[in-house]
Amino acid sequence: VTSTFQQILVVTSTFQQVQISKAVQNAKKSINHFEDNSTAAEASLNSYSKHNEEVCTNHTFGQDWDLLCQGGIASQADSRLLAPTTKKPLHVIQIGAHTGFEPNDPLAKGLSSYIHLLTQPDKSRITWTFVEPSPPNYKRLMENINIHQSQLKCQMKAVNAAVISDTTVSTDGLVFHSINETIDPETGIDSKTGKKLPIYITQLSGFSMKPILFNKNAFRSKGLDYKDYVVKTNVTALRFSELMKDIMYGQEEKEENNDETPFLLLIDTEGFDCDILLGIMPDSKYLPQFLVFEHHQCGREKKDSTYEYLQKLGYNVTQTDSQNTVAYRSLKAKAM
Repeated sequence: VTSTFQQILVVTSTFQQVQISKAVQNAKKSINHFEDNSTAAEASLNSYSKHNEEVCTNHTFGQDWDLLCQGGIASQADSRLLAPTTKKPLHVIQIGAHTGFEPNDPLAKGLSSYIHLLTQPDKSRITWTFVEPSPPNYKRLMENINIHQSQLKCQMKAVNAAVISDTTVSTDGLVFHSINETIDPETGIDSKTGKKLPIYITQLSGFSMKPILFNKNAFRSKGLDYKDYVVKTNVTALRFSELMKDIMYGQEEKEENNDETPFLLLIDTEGFDCDILLGIMPDSKYLPQFLVFEHHQCGREKKDSTYEYLQKLGYNVTQTDSQNTVAYRSLKAKAM
């Protein structure tokens, strides 16, 4: 009996030693795994520590981008994309994108420069959405997206629709005026006459005729009648929140279970920018962290109301030397 008891003690002792040895090995693995992750995270953040310097000290991107840099656009993008514990997706939305990546685009050069600095896994978390209602402009936009997506390697998509305010009760009676497809949307050359119009001429498409009428002399100076180039077009009209829900969450995903917000929003709708912004509810999850919109066609009173509303929502608002306004706010900013 004594011998058997001693054998049991030996077996028990051996088992305990094996268990202790396994526990030590597992602990070492956990420590090594933690250290590896910490080192990798630190290396990742260090490798991107110069993003702000590299994309924001180059002032060739224009005043709009400089103001976005003052709001910390590069460092805030880093915090969304690169933070080891979150690594959230980053949504950029351009409403009224025209053909995309144009010389006068306040976003394209700066944002493209930032994306080029990223590794492929980080690039893949960026979704850049272009919204354009005019059929000829949209066709060229799709061609340009295919070119630039192959270069930038981030996710890009296009939406062929016009955007209206959330407060719009009915879309009945809305008529979209597009510029005839004979005018090249990037060169301004009219294929019917061979005459060259200003390159911005096809950017004037919209629900209002005012921008076209204001620029009718651009046609007249070439011996052309603007009426021959305005086409009434049936387009899909989406309320702002409908559009954003579809872009950020899709048709099937439950919106209430997702806390994503737009990172950067650019609006250029030829006169409806302020209406769209004033129609966004104070508690909307679609309020972006960074915002660029065209104010010069809003009218003084509506522009002032938009500025006041954005400031109440916690935005820092600055009018640029061009026709745009740049606004940004911290993620902790609360609605009025």
